[in-house]
Amino acid sequence: MRTIGVMMIIATLMAVGAYALPERADVEVSLQRYEPFPAEPGTYVDVYLLVSNNVGIAEGLQVELVEEYPFTLPAGTPKKKMIGNLDALRETYAVVQYRVNIAPDAINKDYNLTAYSSTGDGKSRVKWEFPVTVKGSDASVTLDSYTLDPKQVRPGETAELVLTLKNTGRGNVKDLDVTLSLQGQQITTLGSGTTKRINRLGPDESAQIPFTLMVDGSAPIKLVEVPVQLQFRDYLNTAFNRTSSLGLVVQARPEVGARIDGSDIKQIGVPGEVSIQVVNSGVVDVRYVNLNLMESPDYELLSYTDEVYIGNLDSDDFEIAQFKIRPLVDDPELQLGLKFKDPYNQDFSTTHQLRLRILTDEELGLENGGWTPLILVLVLGIGAIVGYRAYKTRRHKKKA
Repeated sequence: MRTIGVMMIIATLMAVGAYALPERADVEVSLQRYEPFPAEPGTYVDVYLLVSNNVGIAEGLQVELVEEYPFTLPAGTPKKKMIGNLDALRETYAVVQYRVNIAPDAINKDYNLTAYSSTGDGKSRVKWEFPVTVKGSDASVTLDSYTLDPKQVRPGETAELVLTLKNTGRGNVKDLDVTLSLQGQQITTLGSGTTKRINRLGPDESAQIPFTLMVDGSAPIKLVEVPVQLQFRDYLNTAFNRTSSLGLVVQARPEVGARIDGSDIKQIGVPGEVSIQVVNSGVVDVRYVNLNLMESPDYELLSYTDEVYIGNLDSDDFEIAQFKIRPLVDDPELQLGLKFKDPYNQDFSTTHQLRLRILTDEELGLENGGWTPLILVLVLGIGAIVGYRAYKTRRHKKKA
């Protein structure tokens, strides 16, 4: 009996001890929500943390938010928030709210927001991390600049084009395809296709894309606008399309010259006309061509004006201008000036010195001077008389 009593007392004490020892709390902190979603750089979000206790009583329960880039708390906002006691049998959870600022330079990505929970004296802490999606304006890639060597390309020649692309958005972009739209431009790429790819480009990063271009030999002289197509995806796999353009100057230096086309001048001091041929021997069409015969001690200008307006002159074409002069020396040298504009409205001027050779009748094979025309008249006259007599003879025979 005595043994049984002792055992009952021990069992009673054990039961009392078990009741007196509190169960260890099981605290869990989770991200209930944050608004707005996604978070935007340079603004703020309201974060709601759900704090729950599944076992026993969590005494002196508190939550502390960590300020870590890109997250900060407004000035004066405490990092720690006291919840108090949280009894799993009565009130199993509590909601803690923080207003959190997002750094203006945050890029498009998921950042971890960190918090700690603790009970009692707060020495034993548990770390919790929650992903917060930060996304600014749409991903953006721009044609930042480009270089062309040479800067002006002649028809039939090649040029090295280098495009500099820049990610001006806040997030990474991937699968960036760069395409030159050259249809109908009389320009082609050499050594590659018209599309090249950049696998990844981070925020504020730049990349250079080279192309070798060849301009067709028959391409007109003009400014060619080349569209540049940009296709890429952001880190959320959203597709984007952008269009830019670049200017390619197809240019060649005009080649306009002058030469003597003919002259009826036979001797010094006798006025006559000289014809000047203005020739466009280059690939550039020129406009507003003006020919000027300048003063010289070799001749006297007798034309009404010393300028002849020729107008537009296409490639491989020519026009004739005439001046009346009195030569003052043997083989006078004509002083000519040309002014014109190219298709880009740039002004050009050239000077030309042309030696006018005066050929006498003797040099032309007319050794008897004025006798040759007289002989020709006599021959024609004799021919006419002979023809008339033959005609009369035929008529006389018909009457007989």
